Amino acid sequence: MEKLTEKFKNIIEDFKKKKHDLLDYQKNQFDRDYVEFNVEISHLDAELQNFIDNNFNRFRNIEYSLKLLRKFETTLKRDSLKHNLTSKYNAILHNYATELDNIQRVFTD
Repeated sequence: MEKLTEKFKNIIEDFKKKKHDLLDYQKNQFDRDYVEFNVEISHLDAELQNFIDNNFNRFRNIEYSLKLLRKFETTLKRDSLKHNLTSKYNAILHNYATELDNIQRVFTD
């Protein structure tokens, strides 16, 4: 996660370093830089998505998964990432229901 945070800071700093004269409507350098900035942020979103997916696939512990979700929930604001977290909640609840069914079978058999 630290690598992703550092990449984000670098993207922001690189964009800030470019001094744009926003009042000069004849120059479109800001538009090009802004598009490039958005592309870089989209790539970073994909990396973050992969990071989240890898962490959830690695651990099957429901309690840990819920804690991890809560941690990400407080920091993620983009809709695409929030949607993915919602699907993770559904997967956790499904795993929890499966676990409860298995426990019930053990006690009833």
